[in-house]
Amino acid sequence: MHDWNALLTAATGRVARLIDEVDLTASVPACPEWCVADLVEHLGSVHQWARHAVLEGTPEGRPEDAPADLSELAAWYAGHAGDLVETLATTDPAAPAWTFGRGVGTAGWWARRQTHEVSIHTYDLLSAAGREEEWQPDPVLAWDGVREVQDTFYLRQVKMARTEPLAGTLVLEATDVPGGADPVRIGDGEPHVHLRGTARELLLLLWHRATTDDPAAAPPERLRRFVHDFSAWHASHSRVGRIVQYEFDALPPEHRSEVAALRRAIERVMQRVLEGGVTHPALEGPQPGRGQALLCQAIPSGDVTQQC
Repeated sequence: MHDWNALLTAATGRVARLIDEVDLTASVPACPEWCVADLVEHLGSVHQWARHAVLEGTPEGRPEDAPADLSELAAWYAGHAGDLVETLATTDPAAPAWTFGRGVGTAGWWARRQTHEVSIHTYDLLSAAGREEEWQPDPVLAWDGVREVQDTFYLRQVKMARTEPLAGTLVLEATDVPGGADPVRIGDGEPHVHLRGTARELLLLLWHRATTDDPAAAPPERLRRFVHDFSAWHASHSRVGRIVQYEFDALPPEHRSEVAALRRAIERVMQRVLEGGVTHPALEGPQPGRGQALLCQAIPSGDVTQQC
């Protein structure tokens, strides 16, 4: 069981020290539109917002702006981080609070959320100074960050239409959690894509702070697996799996809409695979119709269907 208040105290204290060590005008690699000062303002503002959610039970807090004088930024951040830590330390973790995500909100939820918020942005601060290798979170804590993406952020991003639901299931397996850890599954479709690595590596991948050189994630292998799985499914479901165009046109409106939605979803998956392979040498070639032929394999709707 994590002592979230202690972890948050340590994490915010580290950020406060880093503010005095890092060039506040340096660009943040993961957020290129931000400099370090912008990142610090973001963190301090989020701390104020979270504290308001605990004290007032609403998401409508209005954070105080960061000072224009960068020499005052460290003290501004430390003050608001300290206010949040004190509020959480003196509030029953089970006390009701406004939160996002599933379930009834509690103050304790915010202690966990803010710890992970500070942790990943500590990586950003260090990376702005070329010191990202100093970010070595405890594997158990990093793995909980992976679980938070699964149980809170993936669902939130889909609900808010910031991302489309995964077409398959991402299965993450940590190699360094003491005593082992059950795999984390994000999504609920087919195919399953498996990634193994340290908890740190997998957390950075999920937050788009790193990429993978796993061959299974490369465009050629993704394309091969997509076509294989698509064809195999239809081969084993030949009586129920394929609706040709004349059958589609004869369906009742509600069934036609359902099938059309499935076709569009399949097409989007194939398009993403092909877009990912645009610059990959293994998919280069003089055949201009190759991509269209592959899209036809996926039974898309619209103009491409008419040319298949």
